[in-house]
Amino acid sequence: MDPADESLPFGIGQLPDELLLDIIHRVTPIRGFLSYQSSEQSRKKENRCRLSGLRSLTLTSQKLHLITHPILYQAFIQFHPSLRTHFFLRTILKKPSLASHIQYIETLRPIYSEGSRTTLTAEETCTIQGQS
Repeated sequence: MDPADESLPFGIGQLPDELLLDIIHRVTPIRGFLSYQSSEQSRKKENRCRLSGLRSLTLTSQKLHLITHPILYQAFIQFHPSLRTHFFLRTILKKPSLASHIQYIETLRPIYSEGSRTTLTAEETCTIQGQS
């Protein structure tokens, strides 16, 4: 039995994958920018909680990791300038299978900036753009 299931009368790992996916999809990030600043701040706060929950689910059990890990990579949201976007991009380049899951990227500044220490190599840029 999975350690995450021991304290529950009915283990979460015993739920069918379809139910687990439905639960997990209810905590995926909210996309887009809202026109009112208070609404946008609420959306960002909610997304922090949702992504934290998704990260926690990936660590709960092997079954949840297999189901949740691709969903975690569906959206990259940069909440603070210190969050290194290039680390995310390099992870995607090292594990191309994760790139197929990406559906949404939200950054605070351009990903590629000329002359910056965080610029990608020409090869990495071409890989991201899908060129050879």
